[in-house]
Amino acid sequence: ILEKENLLLILHEIPSAEDATRKGVLFWRNANGEWKTDASGAGKAALKDHVQCYLKRHDELERQLAEASTSSQYFKVLEELTPIRRAGTNLHHALQSAREAVGNDILIIEMRDLAEDVRRNYDLMLEETRNTIDFKTAQAAEAQSKQSHAALVASHRLNILAAFFFPLMTVSGIFGMNLRHGYE
Repeated sequence: ILEKENLLLILHEIPSAEDATRKGVLFWRNANGEWKTDASGAGKAALKDHVQCYLKRHDELERQLAEASTSSQYFKVLEELTPIRRAGTNLHHALQSAREAVGNDILIIEMRDLAEDVRRNYDLMLEETRNTIDFKTAQAAEAQSKQSHAALVASHRLNILAAFFFPLMTVSGIFGMNLRHGYE
């Protein structure tokens, strides 16, 4: 929001998967170019720290993704990643709007570019996570298909044995197993 050379940025703290509410963080630049915030820290440094937090959280999620081996671990990363990605996209849009409204403010341009990195990194991580889940699902389906095929082959062999021995058992059931051969 820009009014009489005063800029108000309303951004979000990094959301968590457990908490559906979003906490706002206010950054205000007055007409003299001084920055203030309701977050911890002072002015310009607080805005930089805010955007840097998104990058730090990305690194943590990337580590979790690299260590994941089960579907529940992949879905946990996906669950945490989705709201952060949305907030990162909104962060970029807010800073882009501020850039368009303010003009050539170096801090806004720098933070907008950093927010673009945040948005792109989270988009790529989301795509990678979804692709990994799809790959693991296809891999499990392929393994299950191989097991089903092996069971089908074993069942076919059993059916061939049954087809061969069923007539013999029927004949022996009708005529009996004791054939006379003279040595009784």
